Amino acid sequence: MKVYCCFSLYNLYIAVAKAMVQNEKIDLVIGSQMPDYKNKIETIKSLDFINDIYVFDSVDYKNIKYKNTFDKIVNRKNYENKYINTKLKIDWTKYKDNIFLFNDFEILGWYFVNNQIRYHLIEDGLNFFKYFNKYYQVNKVDYDINSLKVRLKNKLNIGHRAFGTNQYVIDIEVNDKNGLAIDRENIIEKPRKEINDKLTLQQKKLIYGIFCKQKIINNNCNKTLLLCTQPLSEDGQLQNLEQQMQIYEDIIKEYTGMGYTITIKPHPRDKADYSNLCEKYNCLYIDKYIPTEVLNYDDSVFYDLALSITTTAIETLEFVRERKYLGFEFLGRYK
Repeated sequence: MKVYCCFSLYNLYIAVAKAMVQNEKIDLVIGSQMPDYKNKIETIKSLDFINDIYVFDSVDYKNIKYKNTFDKIVNRKNYENKYINTKLKIDWTKYKDNIFLFNDFEILGWYFVNNQIRYHLIEDGLNFFKYFNKYYQVNKVDYDINSLKVRLKNKLNIGHRAFGTNQYVIDIEVNDKNGLAIDRENIIEKPRKEINDKLTLQQKKLIYGIFCKQKIINNNCNKTLLLCTQPLSEDGQLQNLEQQMQIYEDIIKEYTGMGYTITIKPHPRDKADYSNLCEKYNCLYIDKYIPTEVLNYDDSVFYDLALSITTTAIETLEFVRERKYLGFEFLGRYK
């Protein structure tokens, strides 16, 4: 039995698609940081290939209270182990080498390393390992497996070792090996398109039904644009939500001026309310809890242009004529 540890709707989508393609039953561990996770659990729990579903609070660990710095240094592992053992009643040994984790830079990944539990690491988002260091401003010494810092941590078996830098990572699965910020011998390439292409029409309809609860409106206009947002303030890219709203209003204003009818597709973690912008600029809207990739399964959807700042979600879209990234340089204008 395999277990997939998921923290986002994209993670869940990939886990479900893999189970379908490989025709196997799976267990799921779902972190509470996954948007809309309660509704998704209700939808998938009756599927015949879903076995046990474990849910845990994957956020509250940030409130662990240490007595002082010395206590944190000496007893950190004990605090983290107690947290997971309290939240998740799982005998991890039953999975042997069949644990699949999408995110090893937070509490569950730390727990696996603390307890020398082997796991397969799957990129957290599409092509995550191509951009994570720049987007999240991660220092190279923390993800370079050959850095002195990482080698010492592995030698002494101490500290947090994320992004596949520890000795308990069996392999790292990515969509595309080209242009990665990390360099590992255990990287394996499994293109998401290959998984998608192996899904039957019936399986695609089932996935669409799991994630998409609204009728996608696609006006028959001369020029249509899909704008995929990002939780820029939530991720620390901007100082506040007001800045984020200003960025997207500037984008919408510019492209409506070019004659585009815009559909806004917020990121699942995006907390911004775009209803005023939709009303002001006559924009359409797609539910943020629908993974963008799932829109491929709706034959009626098509856009002339898919636009994002840096999110890679638009790379997998098959129903667009052109894709455009505004890039980190554009984002830098607002910092």
